Amino acid sequence: MPIKIDHAYTFIDKTDWGDGPWQTESDKLQWVDEATGLDCLLVRTPMSGHLCGYVGVPEDHLLFGEDYDNVDVDVHGGLTFSGRCREGQEETGICHIPQPGRPDQVWWFGFDAAHAWDVRPEADALLASYGLSSFPHDPATEYRTVSSMQAECTRLAAQLQQRSDPTWPNMPTLTYLMLRATSRALGPLHCEYTEEDVEYRCPTQIPEGTDFEIVMQGGTNREFWCLGHPDERTPLDR
Repeated sequence: MPIKIDHAYTFIDKTDWGDGPWQTESDKLQWVDEATGLDCLLVRTPMSGHLCGYVGVPEDHLLFGEDYDNVDVDVHGGLTFSGRCREGQEETGICHIPQPGRPDQVWWFGFDAAHAWDVRPEADALLASYGLSSFPHDPATEYRTVSSMQAECTRLAAQLQQRSDPTWPNMPTLTYLMLRATSRALGPLHCEYTEEDVEYRCPTQIPEGTDFEIVMQGGTNREFWCLGHPDERTPLDR
C-alpha cells in the first residue's frame, strides 16, 4: 500500500551528482506510519547525498529521551541518532510539522544509508571527478532509495512500538550476569559465556573460585566485558 506523504520538500541542487534515482526523489519526506501511528521522516544529507530515516516516539513512550545506543533494534546500519526536533529545520532537517491532533514533542531515533557498500551520490560524484571510486568494481554497492528507506522506517516503527510495552524483555537494555568459577582444579580458569551458539572468551584468566561478571551492554553493537576484579574491565574475544 502506498504511503501517504504529509509533506515533501526538494531543496538540494543535484546537477553534478550524475544520473540516478536521487534526481527525481524528494530531499525530505514526512508521514505518519499507518500501523503504529508514529511520526516518520526521510532527510537527505547535502554533503554526501544519502538518505537518513527517522521515527519519532511521543513523550509517554518508554524510550522517550533514551540514547540510541541503548536501544536494540534491527534497522539498516543500526541506529545512529536520537534527539528532539531541531527547531527551524521543519522543511530541511530533523524536525516535523505536527498534523492536527498529533504530538508536537517527539524523540527521534534515526539511521542512515552511508554505511559500507551504500552509494552516496554526492560523495561518489566528487570522487569520480578526481578519477577515484568508493567501491571500485564492487557489484554489491547499492543506492538506498526513498522506497527502501521508507520500508526501513516501517520496520523501525514496528519495533519501537513493541518496546512501548513495559513488559518488553529488553527493558532495561543493560544486563549483568553474575557467574562463579566453580572448578576446583589447580590453576586459573577462563571466563566463558555462550549465547546463540556464539562463545565469548575472556583473554585474561580468572583465578579459580572467583566471582566474575559478564556485562552485556544493549544496543546495535553490544559490548561484552569480563570483570575479574572491580577495577578490571577486559573486553571478551568473540
